[in-house]
Parts: sequence; structure tokens; C-alpha cells
Amino acid sequence: MNAQAYYTIIDGKDYTVEGEEWNWAKIMGVLNETLMPQYEAVVGTFCPNIHHFLTAYENLPIYIPASTTKDYSTLQSGQIFMLVKQDDKENSIVDICTNDPDIIREQLLDSSYPSDDDDDNAYWEEDWGPV
Repeated sequence: MNAQAYYTIIDGKDYTVEGEEWNWAKIMGVLNETLMPQYEAVVGTFCPNIHHFLTAYENLPIYIPASTTKDYSTLQSGQIFMLVKQDDKENSIVDICTNDPDIIREQLLDSSYPSDDDDDNAYWEEDWGPV
């Protein structure tokens, strides 16, 4: 079987109350209550443009809804989470990629990313880098 990316996306405002700080681990726990046992959210980030995320993969990532009350599938930006398909863990892609030129440029300008100790190719595949 080929490797496949699975993801979900949410609007963070729907998962926090006013004045509450964003907590990735807490939100992943909430999402996993809905996703498990089929999928598990393992990493997340803010994605300013979902198109750049989706088109950065050889195979289009598969959207998995994590809310039973709201459809987030049409969001153009939001908090994305990479998912591991529990019955196919070894073929689940969990690296968050983008081909957004603005994000790539920012990463290239940031001298601490990747650090001098890291393999130059550790975070990059062609023009794509993590979001």
C-alpha cells in the first residue's frame, strides 16, 4: 500500500473560550475523543492557506472530519492536524508540508531553522517544508 496523509482542520475559535490560551495537546485530546479508534491526531499547526498544504503532497491528503456538529471541510485556513490511521500506521504520513512560497522564504531566512547541527535535507523535500 502507498503512503497516505490524513488530516483534519478546525477553526480554533470553536475549541477555546474567550481568554483561554491555545493548547495543542488539549485540543488534540478533544479531537481524539471523536477520531479514535480509527484515527489519532499526532501533530498540528496553523495553516494560512489549505491549498498550499493539500498540493504539497504526491497523493492528495484525505480529510477526516473530527467534529460531529460542524463541517470544517471547506475552511481555507485554520488549525490542521495530521492523523495516523490506526489500522495502517506504517503508511500514514504525519509530516506537515507546504509549497507556500511565503512560508518557505521565511524558513530559509530564519538562520535557526534548520539549525546548523541538522542535516540540510531533514526538513526539505524539493521546495516543500513543514508549515
